[in-house]
Amino acid sequence: SALQSIAAGWDLTYEILSGDLSRTNFVSLRAGMTFGSLSVEPFIDNLLDTHVVTNYNFSIDPGTGNSRLVRDFTFRPRTYGFTFTWHE
Repeated sequence: SALQSIAAGWDLTYEILSGDLSRTNFVSLRAGMTFGSLSVEPFIDNLLDTHVVTNYNFSIDPGTGNSRLVRDFTFRPRTYGFTFTWHE
């Protein structure tokens, strides 16, 4: 019960069944060229478009200890574009 968990030194947010998060792979590519004062860099973030859970949290109803909202976090979707830099 929640009271036994508190007595054992854990608060209501302790989750005995939580495990390790899985291994992740995140690949980014970036290249660049300079043309006089202008640098142009095409990039791709999350090349493999992975969506594994990288972190999570949950909330517990402090009154009952039962009700909770679970939120998972992951990498943002594959993103690509250009970075332009002007050097003076």
